This record gives sequence, C-alpha cells and structure tokens, in this order.
Amino acid sequence: MIRRWPLEVRVVVLCTAVVALGAGALSWSALTAFAASARIAPAITWVYPVVVDGQMAVGTAAALVLRHAPRRTRAYVWSLIIASIGVSVAGNAVHASGAVLPPAAAALASAVPAAALAASLHLLVVIVRASAQPDSRARRERVGSAAVAGPVLTRVGRQRARAAVARTRSPEPRVRLADGREVSAGHARRLRAHGVEVVRAV
Repeated sequence: MIRRWPLEVRVVVLCTAVVALGAGALSWSALTAFAASARIAPAITWVYPVVVDGQMAVGTAAALVLRHAPRRTRAYVWSLIIASIGVSVAGNAVHASGAVLPPAAAALASAVPAAALAASLHLLVVIVRASAQPDSRARRERVGSAAVAGPVLTRVGRQRARAAVARTRSPEPRVRLADGREVSAGHARRLRAHGVEVVRAV
C-alpha cells in the first residue's frame, strides 16, 4: 500500500514518524513526572504517557478511517484528539514549571486514564459500526432491486398467461383429409408427418 503513495506523501509520512518519535521521547519524561505529581504510584508512572499519547494515536487513526463519516462523527473524533493534545500539553507545561498540582487538579489528572479507555472503546464501536454500514447498504440495494423486479416479472407472467388463454380461446383452423374427415390443423400436421394426405383447409 505504501508503495502506491506518491513520493511526497511518503516523505511526509517519514518526517511525521521522526517527529512523533522525538516528541514521544520528550513527552515521556514530562508526562511521567506529571503522573508522579498527580500522586500516581512511581512504579507505574511510565504508563501515563502511553495512555495519553496512545489515545492521541487512536484518535488520529479513527479520523482517517472515519473521514467519510457524517460531520457529527468526525467532529466527535477530532474533539477527542484535541482533548488528548490538551492533556499532553498541560502535563508538559506543569512539568516544565515545576508546579505542584493541587488536589482538584491531581484528581482530574488521575481520571485521564479511565476517560482515555472509555473514549478508545467508544471509537472502536463507532469504527465497527461504520465498517458494517456498506454491507447493510448493499443488502438494502439488493432488496430494493428485487422489489422493483418483482412487479416486472409478475407483469410479464400475466402477459404470457393472457396470451396462452387467448390462444386456447381462438378456434384452430380445420383441415379436410383425403378420406373426407375434418381435423384440426395441428392434428393434420401430425398425420401428414405419417404420410396421410391432406386435401385442403376448411
């Protein structure tokens, strides 16, 4: 898939990956210290930057997958991305300033992992539903085509039935045989196939 991208797109992707690695390394240290100031156990403070930056990555991937979704869905996805960026920027700023978080701010910082989990799960549900919509749309189109074709086929069947009834109601021509008998044209054709002489139509 990457080989199909134009050269300029591949260059941008490579540069973005380099920036992401550098920013992630720098943010890792700051967010780890921020987690410590939020009174998270020192042994697991390294998980905090994984959650914050990971939520940002999940939102970016969702924005790509849902780029053709309704505007409301796209706005929701981008709001989650902006919220993740805000948390990351706030954590880096607090670490750089050396400020000590008050209890209320520490409580909000501690709630970020749970909020990130809920947002990631909800994005997963939205993506799964969006991926199932094309199948449902195709199924509805097939049902609609069948509903349109049904009456057409029914009309054709009625026309054929009326033609068959008309043929049965119209009198079949009579043919006189050499021995004087009169038979139907169909019977006469069968007799002629067996060598019986037919004189003329009646």
